[in-house]
Amino acid sequence: MPNPIASSVLVLALAVAAPVAPAAKPGPVKFDFEADEAGKEPKGFELGRTGRGRPGAWLVRAEDGAPSGKKVLVQTDTDDTDYRFPFAVAGPALKDLRLSVRCRAISGAVDQGFGLVWRLQDADNYYVARANALEDNVRVYKVVGGDRRQLGWWSGKVVSGVWHELVVEASGDHFVVEFDGKKILDEHDQTFAAAGKFGVWTKADSVIAFVSASILAVSKKALGASVLAASGPAARSASARTSTQSPRASRWCDAMGVNTWAAFAGSDDLAMIDGDFAMLEGELQGVLAVLRGAGINIVAIHQHLTHEEPRMMFLHYWGFGPTVKLAAAVKAAVATQRR
Repeated sequence: MPNPIASSVLVLALAVAAPVAPAAKPGPVKFDFEADEAGKEPKGFELGRTGRGRPGAWLVRAEDGAPSGKKVLVQTDTDDTDYRFPFAVAGPALKDLRLSVRCRAISGAVDQGFGLVWRLQDADNYYVARANALEDNVRVYKVVGGDRRQLGWWSGKVVSGVWHELVVEASGDHFVVEFDGKKILDEHDQTFAAAGKFGVWTKADSVIAFVSASILAVSKKALGASVLAASGPAARSASARTSTQSPRASRWCDAMGVNTWAAFAGSDDLAMIDGDFAMLEGELQGVLAVLRGAGINIVAIHQHLTHEEPRMMFLHYWGFGPTVKLAAAVKAAVATQRR
């Protein structure tokens, strides 16, 4: 029997160019490690190091009591080389952004430093805002040719073993740093004007846990006017599933919410996608494999109906990346469903 969901594939691919319906601007894209295997490196991150010593060991760990979820990212290598800065970064390259993460210093005799990196060009050229639980301060540096140059500093309590929140907002040459909800630094620098990767950072023998990371691409307007980069109306495409009946022979319809949809916002180069899949229970694994293989995050899998037959499952998802790549992933997931 034809699958009406498949008819929406062309609309999905063209959604950003031809908006279907306006929607509210999305919030930050959140990164978690719930889908990663404990004891393994995180998927989707590039691992590197500035300076000397070992490159660092970044592993996903299960941790009770984390601010969100049940898994965290930990830099576990205790090489005490002083001028050693392991990092884990992701893309796509962004220039103007709001980046946040929750961090906890676990141990470190030489240092207990943890930070956020932005506009990373390579391992030796980027900006970093770091907090230090041994020094009780937060500093902002530019790293040029592997050499750290301080832009500003703040003195205040940074407690080891406690979850702290570190936030950086960058717009043009203007950088604002927040620590535990308080604005503490306001700096300007023009060294790195180009977009770059973003992520987390540690120093020397610091063993640090990270969780609840989020990224929001912002406009080039003044700080405080953050909106999604190149944002216009969001585009949404939906297709009702009507080919299956309930035990009482009532045909499912669009009004019942049994539909697959995808909403896009952003630009061709950088967009966020958010949506739902409605599928038969036997179609779930095929859809999951395609979405996860494309780096799209699965938020929830559950049911909206009771006593229906065959069983209908609902999957909620979000992703971040080039529009065409995201649309192609949804199209491929739709193609796995029965026709």
